[in-house]
Amino acid sequence: MHSTNKNLMFYKFSKIFKFFFIFILITGWIFSGWPWIWNFPPEIETANADTETLRPNAAGTYQAWGTFGSGSAHYDRTSDQSDSTGVQSPNGDNTSKETENLINSAQTEGTINSVTAYMTAKATTANPTTVFSDGFESAGAAWDDQWDGNGATTWTQGTAGSGEAAHSPHTGTYDAWAAASATRTITSDDLDLSGATSASLDFWYYLDDNEATDLRLYLYDGTTYDTIAQIGGGTESTWLQYSIPALDSQYFISNFRIRFTAVEGNGENSFVDDVTVTKTVPEQAKIIWKLGSTEVPDDAQTISTSAFTNYSDVRTTDPDGGAWSWDDVNSLEIGSIASGLETSEYIQVSEYWIVVDYAPIVFSITISDQGITFGNVAWSNQQDTITLGDTQTVQNTGSVATLEIKTTNATGGTGWTLASSIGVLDQFVFEFSTTTVPTWVKFDTPDSYKTATTSVASGATQNFDFRITAPSQTTDFEPKSITITIHAFAG
Repeated sequence: MHSTNKNLMFYKFSKIFKFFFIFILITGWIFSGWPWIWNFPPEIETANADTETLRPNAAGTYQAWGTFGSGSAHYDRTSDQSDSTGVQSPNGDNTSKETENLINSAQTEGTINSVTAYMTAKATTANPTTVFSDGFESAGAAWDDQWDGNGATTWTQGTAGSGEAAHSPHTGTYDAWAAASATRTITSDDLDLSGATSASLDFWYYLDDNEATDLRLYLYDGTTYDTIAQIGGGTESTWLQYSIPALDSQYFISNFRIRFTAVEGNGENSFVDDVTVTKTVPEQAKIIWKLGSTEVPDDAQTISTSAFTNYSDVRTTDPDGGAWSWDDVNSLEIGSIASGLETSEYIQVSEYWIVVDYAPIVFSITISDQGITFGNVAWSNQQDTITLGDTQTVQNTGSVATLEIKTTNATGGTGWTLASSIGVLDQFVFEFSTTTVPTWVKFDTPDSYKTATTSVASGATQNFDFRITAPSQTTDFEPKSITITIHAFAG
């Protein structure tokens, strides 16, 4: 919005010759003992918001999450800007949804640039999930079904008494056996460790008359099988555990593999059993945009486990892919769906809201000459811009607007007070008109807007005339200043 201020100054003189002399020296045009009135250049006022925040006020389509904290409804737990209340996903549930309706915007004008959806969320501490577990218990040819996707297996299925009489599997009936007198390899199928924040490897092995280099562990990093350990020289004829509790992040790939190679001489045997790989993935959530039957989730975002944190997603188009409208905004539901949860994991959301970024309607007005010279006005007399031929023309250079106008009291020396009539010391009357044949409207209250005209089209002009009635008596003859403000807004 823009406002234009006009300053009008009044000069009264009780001693004509003395004040005439002084003001001629200063201005060169004061020549009488009655008020002289003119206008200073206007000031421009601009005040339009360009964002609006909308929070939940009604239940959405989906209310499948539970609640925590006080409140009678999901939406009043997620709009109070407090982390002590909210909604909570069911444990380990990556399918249920929560959405809330939002308070309607009062805006109807202005182009929407984007809408940003927010949620304030916190997750439980993530639990590791088992990616791979094999004790080689499948019978017959299926015993190595998890080890035959990356080359032929040259190990065999072992059982009690395989290799040496004292041997028996670590658990169950079977294990993997690298028999004597050959070099034998067993490689796992691809294991998906992508997206992990941590991962571990654990297995048990059994040695029969082996040297250090006889049993080797390799891990695949997507390009190379890296030698991790030579474990053939440990205690024999007993089960030993080997663990890597924190695998290097280079192995957090979708085709991670484990390989065991045994180089066996006569009478040498190696056994592996109960191989387990785990990974921990971050708990995530997606913001859901729902508009009518259209539902669009954003990309999954990793949720903090230490504190409630704000997460956002911004859209420059509505969920249907079209330009945003205020009707879209008022029909929008915002919510979330969990992602990556395991057993006993859940996500809490304490708040949902949106921020609408929009280009406000531009209101701009210009005034024809920005100057009003009323000349000399005697006590109780009137002067107006029609008589002076100084009608002010306001042009709307922005959007369709309503114009309103206000004035101040007169200041300078002992001020003049705006009134509906004169007759009291230092009271004056000030009026405006927007019609060709003037219909004078009094400013009855200082600094209070009065509607001047409505629906002024872009590029259109509006004439303003002003009439002043000087007081019947004044305390002094000091210059007076009045500020007129013309304000443009949507209406």
